Amino acid sequence: MDVKKNARFRELLKQPGIVVAGVAYDVLSARILEQAGFELLAMGGNSTMASLIGYPDLGIATETEMTGRARQIAMRTSVPMYCDADTGYGDLPSVRRTVLDYEAAGASGIHLEDQTMPKKCGAMAGVTVISAELAVEKIKVAVKSRRDPNFIIIARTDCYNSMGLDEAIRRCKMFYEAGADVVMPENIKSKAEWAKLGAEMRRCGIPALIDLIDDDQISWTNKECEEMGFKIVCRGMYTILAVTKFLKELAEDYYKTGSAANYVDKCMNIRDYEKILGIADENDIRGLLT
Repeated sequence: MDVKKNARFRELLKQPGIVVAGVAYDVLSARILEQAGFELLAMGGNSTMASLIGYPDLGIATETEMTGRARQIAMRTSVPMYCDADTGYGDLPSVRRTVLDYEAAGASGIHLEDQTMPKKCGAMAGVTVISAELAVEKIKVAVKSRRDPNFIIIARTDCYNSMGLDEAIRRCKMFYEAGADVVMPENIKSKAEWAKLGAEMRRCGIPALIDLIDDDQISWTNKECEEMGFKIVCRGMYTILAVTKFLKELAEDYYKTGSAANYVDKCMNIRDYEKILGIADENDIRGLLT
């Protein structure tokens, strides 16, 4: 548990203006995002599963694997981070353990979704959800399980595709009333619907997170998201998609040409890479002995 990071996350929610979360999937990506200036990190579920076990986001990764990755990131970064905790990995006792384990790992918050199990990436076809009443029970258990009241519980709903915008709004209100600190409607399609939900959350004083996934939505500015009524904005898949595209093109070109010449100027210098990893601090380790 890192009470200072948790308190900082709470402060960010109280400050005016939108909070921008940089979505990481491993320690290197997290350090790059922090050094770029992001004051809040998010550990994305889809991208973390891809980099950790190489499977699509179908709920295959275990709670232990995901909290292990969260612990690695938290140890090497100094800003708060919230993590994708899927459905809480099971029933109510599992939700309690999930909260305690992520908190112990050094995360400053999690988001819990209302999907049925086995869950899927919210952008996939065929996503189904549990009843709003059962989802509320999960949120209440999560809130009461945290040791630090500044550990942020984000309540996510994936009901839009099967039940529509009005139900997404209703569930967001129910989750906030149940004690969630932030609500997270997922996979809404049109800008008009995002704006309608955001305006209603702002009217009710409910902090809401907008996760931009679709190609046209990724280009929306943070200012636009703030004007729609959202408190936190992230682009959940953007980092992993950017890295995957670059690596795929590099690999294919290298294999085809037998040389890396076409990518020399596109790659980072090894000394700059070492700086990101903190080589100066590691080389100065003997300073701890004086």
